[in-house]
Amino acid sequence: MSTSLFGCGRRAFVPAAAVGCMLLSAQVVMAADYPSKPMTVVVTWPAGGGTDIAARTILKYVEKSVGQRIDVRNIAGGGGAIGYVQGAAQAADGYHLTTLQFDILSVEAQKLAPVSHRDFDTVAMFADQPVVLAVKGNSPYATLADFVKAAKANKLKVGGASIGGVWHQASHLMEKALGISYTYVPYEGITGVLPAILGGHIDAGVIFLSGTTGSMKSGDLRLLAVMSDKRLEAYPSVPTFAELGYKLTYAGFYGMAMPKGAPKEAIEKLAKAFEAACADPAYKAEANGRELDPTCLGPQKFREFLDSMYPKVESVSAEIVKK
Repeated sequence: MSTSLFGCGRRAFVPAAAVGCMLLSAQVVMAADYPSKPMTVVVTWPAGGGTDIAARTILKYVEKSVGQRIDVRNIAGGGGAIGYVQGAAQAADGYHLTTLQFDILSVEAQKLAPVSHRDFDTVAMFADQPVVLAVKGNSPYATLADFVKAAKANKLKVGGASIGGVWHQASHLMEKALGISYTYVPYEGITGVLPAILGGHIDAGVIFLSGTTGSMKSGDLRLLAVMSDKRLEAYPSVPTFAELGYKLTYAGFYGMAMPKGAPKEAIEKLAKAFEAACADPAYKAEANGRELDPTCLGPQKFREFLDSMYPKVESVSAEIVKK
């Protein structure tokens, strides 16, 4: 009696072939039915912060594509370390995800927690954004030159997020590029830095723009320069550090991943959902309105991006430790 290529004919006399048939059938069923229940995403920073805003923005569109609710769990602390550790320890069943941003690399490089970007299976990168230098709207520093002059004459306070994180690394590189020094004050994301800037508790902030839209529109927050290759479309009057004579570019990114060992079919299907969401004009418009650049990469490209970024982050982290 004949059998199929995989030994899956009407009768299966070889136990191993029978097992293979059952496994193959199970994979096919998962690919067709997945996801069949709500999913959960660990966001490693507080609600209302830049990572939270970025994740919730894209997830609305991903939910439409997969037809399931995606719940967000904010697990903040330790510069993202606590959330990453818990995210990596979740069940690798295709229903548990974790946001991956710059801090997964800095936490690993500084050995702040027993977690690595390699503890996750990448799904997609869906946005990035450059770091900016911002001051209060009525600050005496109207230009970057004003800020540099003041920093050389006085010991200023500049706020950012966790020690060793993307904003601290950008701040460190900015000090080197501008030839100045100041006191770096860490906060738990934009929800802490922004009130400190607006309240006059610090002289400036090295931040992302997510979560600052209202303050920018009202004029309560002013940008002195942006760490990107070109000016921001939303704020074309703000110069880049490069055009002011400083070779300085630094940006963060936002991506999604699953615990290592997640089903390949789940990764592929969810990656397609993120790809569709990224291509949605409504998402692009909303992302831009939230100061995000909807830059999208698939699982393999995102993995390659993380691997290429890690040595750079490790190098700057080492400089910060020695400082």
